[in-house]
Amino acid sequence: MTDAETRADAEIRGLVLKFLYDLHSKSEWVNWDNFHELGLPQQEVGRYLKELHELGLAEGKFVASDKDEYLDIQARVRARGADAVENPDKRPPEIIINQSVHGVQRMTLNIDKISEAIDASSAGVDEKADAKSLLQRLSENKLLTNLIQKWFAGHLTR
Repeated sequence: MTDAETRADAEIRGLVLKFLYDLHSKSEWVNWDNFHELGLPQQEVGRYLKELHELGLAEGKFVASDKDEYLDIQARVRARGADAVENPDKRPPEIIINQSVHGVQRMTLNIDKISEAIDASSAGVDEKADAKSLLQRLSENKLLTNLIQKWFAGHLTR
């Protein structure tokens, strides 16, 4: 794994931990279905929750299928995980949390800026409508949105 891939994994792990931490205040155990807002494939969320569990930052109940896929996951943040979110000095190197930017919000802001740029362009009305339609479809596709986020962040190597 390259340094960029290792950093990307640490950032996504941090994003999942922070999201779990935020959800934890609402419920003791959190179902993995609640993580859809992150725009990550569900099995990828499962893998990151399992890694957080192995690092001792979260506790998880993992139900796996015969095909090594997760069928269901319940997770909750541990005290060590809460410390890692609240105090950067207590974060293990496997976790990177950027407090100023939340991945989902960042993509939403970029979509809004692109939409404004479309409106301000000299293109015709039909071309603007087509561009906005494509942009809307893009923003609704979680897999593509996630890949584009990684690409813009410089973490997509293939």
